Amino acid sequence: MALLEPQICYLPSEPLHHDDGTVPRSPYVEVFPIPEYSPPSRLQEFRRFPIDDKIPPRDLLGQVALHCYNLQNGTNLRFWGLLMNDPKDTGIISGHIRDSTLDLEFRVRYDEVEKQRCSTMITTLCRLKPQQTPEVEGNLCAAFDRLSVDDFFKDDLPDWVPEDALTASDNLQYYEMKESEAEEYKEWLHFYAKLGFFTTCGSFLKDLRWAQPFELRKIIVQTREHVESKKKALAENAIFYIAFKTRAVGRDYRAIIRRTMDGTPGHMSLEIKCFKM
Repeated sequence: MALLEPQICYLPSEPLHHDDGTVPRSPYVEVFPIPEYSPPSRLQEFRRFPIDDKIPPRDLLGQVALHCYNLQNGTNLRFWGLLMNDPKDTGIISGHIRDSTLDLEFRVRYDEVEKQRCSTMITTLCRLKPQQTPEVEGNLCAAFDRLSVDDFFKDDLPDWVPEDALTASDNLQYYEMKESEAEEYKEWLHFYAKLGFFTTCGSFLKDLRWAQPFELRKIIVQTREHVESKKKALAENAIFYIAFKTRAVGRDYRAIIRRTMDGTPGHMSLEIKCFKM
């Protein structure tokens, strides 16, 4: 690239005092020639990412919907990517989840519940994308029916398990998962911990980079008493108490995740609360 040579401009000095009538001049300012600007022929497209920490990353909500689908259909599909229908940061995300071979369409709503000091992520649509749209489909995105949820799971979300939850002989609601069980379901248990971690930090993506992988230290599941221990983790309605530690700083957290369903396929509610210890 050629260097630009400065051009020196002069202004007349006063008074005129040369015998030959010339005007003495002195340097005043250096002026560089300005190259002509030519706009690029094609403007680059930039994607705007949400910066409001109240709006979770879209991939996170897509994974919530896929988790709902896997639970209700007994599958283990993996999250590969997301195709968005609506790019607005409204807290209601609709789009398509792409597995290696399948496409799923989904709709998830995110809310902050200040009264209960928790967050909610409610799935109201998650299904395989049909090859052709049926002429009549009814109300696909009907609201989550909280009235249909088991009354046992309608109270405010607890802050943690009672102290005698695991020692009381007549208390069959609580079950501490064994290491082998935690290993079997580790993928979505770590995901639950990540949801809890999200609710505690302001710069989620940056903080998450240094916090993972989490160390799951204790997992307690609460369900109705009649649910067998080995089936509690996959129960439609359950509360998970997860004690975990982050990697970098080694900070301890307690996450409480209540999972409920209203009986409609593709519907699932996750209520999330988390505390730094």
